[in-house]
Amino acid sequence: MRLLFGLDQNSFDVPHQTVNSGTSSTILQIVFGIAAGVALIVFMLAGLKYITSRGDPAAVAKAKNTILYAVIGLIVAVFAFTIVTFVVRSV
Repeated sequence: MRLLFGLDQNSFDVPHQTVNSGTSSTILQIVFGIAAGVALIVFMLAGLKYITSRGDPAAVAKAKNTILYAVIGLIVAVFAFTIVTFVVRSV
């Protein structure tokens, strides 16, 4: 196939990088491990906030919402890790 100025597509020496599945799997394990760790820390801080709310309805509701969002974040991180691991290994 001809491009502009009479140069064909193979005349350009463009470097490219390939990543094997082992490297990408390791990187993804680290990223999702950090995400799960952050979700667990948020979960613990929300639990502490719930304990120290002293029955204040607004503080209790806020702590419960934070716990709910931390659990949802942890579930999303686990599912994302599972899906990406499945896709990387199947390629």
